[in-house]
Amino acid sequence: MSQQEELYVKKNRRTKWLCMAAFFALPITCIGAVRLWEEGGKSLDRWIDSWFPGPGRADYSFNLTEDYEFVRFASHSRAICRETDRDLGLGTVIVGDDVTQLGWNDQYIVCFQEPSEQYNRSTGWWIVDTQSHSRNGPMNLEDYEAMLGQLGINGTIQVHPVESYGRDGVLEGQ
Repeated sequence: MSQQEELYVKKNRRTKWLCMAAFFALPITCIGAVRLWEEGGKSLDRWIDSWFPGPGRADYSFNLTEDYEFVRFASHSRAICRETDRDLGLGTVIVGDDVTQLGWNDQYIVCFQEPSEQYNRSTGWWIVDTQSHSRNGPMNLEDYEAMLGQLGINGTIQVHPVESYGRDGVLEGQ
């Protein structure tokens, strides 16, 4: 075989491997890009975790109201999300990492957000109106209690640590 023929064979072999790699990598890249886009492009770590799960990554979610859900992405990555397209499974993060306390009724979701290990977010209380799709927060405890009073829901929503809810959203022991 001539030198030119050998070069042609090597080039075709390399092209074949690149085509195979692209064939397998393209769907993974597209799925990853869609996930990053859904979450505002800020969660490459979550995308990596979804492809390479490890211990303590028991992800789950449960509905809070018709359009809102609590989502546990990882042990210290828990958020309140609003579904925007149930058929496609698309949603928007309303209160991001890390929601540690939670309570809700048909109209309001109240929660406490602490800074997560991965993101430097503020700490405070949030109130989400599920009817008008508005949110207030983060607030300090004094402002939070004043807002509860203004909305007429002071004492009507019990807030519990998120660990006390089961995977179905029901309080443990009830």
